[in-house]
Amino acid sequence: MPVLNHFDLLAPWYDKIISYQEDEEFQNWMELPINGNLLDIGGGTGRVSGSLVNKVNKLVIVDASYEMLKMANKKGFSTICALGEGLPYEGGAFERVLIVDVLHHCNDQETVFHDAWRILKPGGFLAIVEPNVDHLYGKMIRIFEMLLVMRSKFLSDRAIVSLVQESSKDITIKHVKGNSWIKVYKGC
Repeated sequence: MPVLNHFDLLAPWYDKIISYQEDEEFQNWMELPINGNLLDIGGGTGRVSGSLVNKVNKLVIVDASYEMLKMANKKGFSTICALGEGLPYEGGAFERVLIVDVLHHCNDQETVFHDAWRILKPGGFLAIVEPNVDHLYGKMIRIFEMLLVMRSKFLSDRAIVSLVQESSKDITIKHVKGNSWIKVYKGC
């Protein structure tokens, strides 16, 4: 049975339907500006990383949806069509790796984390933003995506931490408007 590609269908309207309002707070949380590179896994149209592009040397968006990347290309972003489970970069290529509202859409969340960790430079960090499943907003998103048959696999904060804690004990969690903002630092 063919699987519906929701993101290819939504691409032309995505930025109008789903906006991102936390620009300044998010930049501070990402500890920007930096003299380094940032990879946005599942960055789609660039709706989140758009406010970060002038804060890093190079910003690359990786996404599995070709139609979402076409929208990002129109905005001038550097893009690569790939899955988070198989990133086409050498180890230590990025000072920041960003995964916003994406992990629950990935088939193999553990492999996505390990590949993101592999390409992260020592001294950098991985930033994960996911709906907080214990918050009303997170519960609503979960129901909405279930109704759309998106096959999402949402993780609690505890489950995300258990996924990453083998690689790092330096983990911070912040809750913002129904989302969990999680940073995982990679030691030098």
